[in-house]
Amino acid sequence: MVFNLDIAQTKRMEFVLSQLHTHQQWRKQGIPTLSTLSGYPNNIRKIWQRWITNHTLTTIIWSPTTTQSLFLCWLEELLARQALDKYFLEYLAIINKSTTETILHHLVGKTRYELDVFQQQLSINLSTVGNVLLRWFIDRIAQKQEITPLLTTELVKILNVQKRQDIQNDITVFTEFFPLKILPAMLIEITHYDQLISPSIHSIIQLTESLPGLPIALSVSSSTLAHYFSCTAESRIKTMLRTALVAIDQEGEQEIKLPSEINRFLQQHHASIQLIDEAKTLIRALSETHNDHSNARSQAELFLFNVLELIPDTCGIFKLNTRMPFTFGNQAMEIDLYAPEERIAVEIDGYYHFQESKIWRRDRRKDLELQLQGILVLRFLAEDVVARLEEILDTIRFALQAGRKRRRI
Repeated sequence: MVFNLDIAQTKRMEFVLSQLHTHQQWRKQGIPTLSTLSGYPNNIRKIWQRWITNHTLTTIIWSPTTTQSLFLCWLEELLARQALDKYFLEYLAIINKSTTETILHHLVGKTRYELDVFQQQLSINLSTVGNVLLRWFIDRIAQKQEITPLLTTELVKILNVQKRQDIQNDITVFTEFFPLKILPAMLIEITHYDQLISPSIHSIIQLTESLPGLPIALSVSSSTLAHYFSCTAESRIKTMLRTALVAIDQEGEQEIKLPSEINRFLQQHHASIQLIDEAKTLIRALSETHNDHSNARSQAELFLFNVLELIPDTCGIFKLNTRMPFTFGNQAMEIDLYAPEERIAVEIDGYYHFQESKIWRRDRRKDLELQLQGILVLRFLAEDVVARLEEILDTIRFALQAGRKRRRI
């Protein structure tokens, strides 16, 4: 009998989407729900994005291994939403029992004093941070300034987010002005067991409980989750993870075998189960020709970063998905892996980087901008992160040594 994998995968996706639909119904009833999706990260991303699209939502996909904070990533996505100022004007119009045109007339081109009087006359009770946020949005509208992700750093500074480090309140304050349907959902990608027992998980649980209507999900490998369930005592967090648990990949799905060279390398360096799972996930993503190769590239970035963290002479040198203090296009330049002291950028390319001329040209412009900033750029193919791992590591080591020599001169 021939087993049609595509049919099986389609049925599995339909089942998972129905489970996510059930979770959303719970949220609408005010039941705190953290969707826990176990399986291959690549498959989880694909299904989550499908569900998000079906519900006309936006989402962020964030991992504790990234240098950018969860809130910063979430805020950038919110500020990227079209017509955010329109939603804010509608909020003010409802409060003022007037029209958005009337509100614009009261704000545009007005003095600081007039704007302060307008804000004081609003009959609303806001939190202290809410009042700060209200004034910021009023100022943007008064100055006819377009709201974009480029304003993220400015807004974070005004809200004093970095001092508080309170993800629950930092996000909840936006519900004072905007409906939940326009706030970005979250997929948190857990790559290590330690992340499941870290304080950040407690913060995510608190956020889920304080905003039960906001779609939040965890992506975690089956082996990591099984280890967590077997090694930790019963708790509120454990119960929440179990309650909305969905296995993305079916039991008995084809086992991915690592090439002998990469398997020997990982064993030699006493790689964790999680890192071995990442290697298998990457191989699976690269082997599926129908797959979204941008996800395979992301998996290659994560795997290479964790391999560099595993090796003593490269541990702690690189940062994953670093946002630079200069722009590329209309947003902050982002580098896949960056060594700030040695000023070395590592970029991972998918096959489409060479098949699509637009992407190829963009990459060349990016390389030039980095070179002008005095940063050495190393580019590797995603498929070579598996097939030529040791060759890539040797190249990175050589570049690091050359960078250190330049610093001494």
